[in-house]
Amino acid sequence: MCSDFICFHIRVQVRYLRNKMASANYERLCIVILDHAKHVINFREISDGGKTATVADIKRIMRTAIEYDADSIILAHNHPSNNPKPSPQDDALTQKVAQAGKLVDIPLIDHIIVTQGECYSYMEHGKL
Repeated sequence: MCSDFICFHIRVQVRYLRNKMASANYERLCIVILDHAKHVINFREISDGGKTATVADIKRIMRTAIEYDADSIILAHNHPSNNPKPSPQDDALTQKVAQAGKLVDIPLIDHIIVTQGECYSYMEHGKL
């Protein structure tokens, strides 16, 4: 479970991400770049794909974070199916990005799966 402040922060990020991504009828993988106070300094699309998948290049994710001088990042992608449940591939991506972030001191603070209805936060579910 998360603290009240963190839960509020997640709800604000979900609203922002839903506005940016939920209506797409193809999967989009994006990165939210945050400063030291957890304010959004940039939002970048990493890849877009088909109805059920997109390519996630760890090097591109981390290069983008470094290029924008991120203090931390949030990974986000949509599920056009409107099913917010993470897949095994989503879980693997989350772990790889979290490990890469530790190596370059840019922590992954959440991975949010966005749909037009419910959303899934790895942080809120204790998976980060």
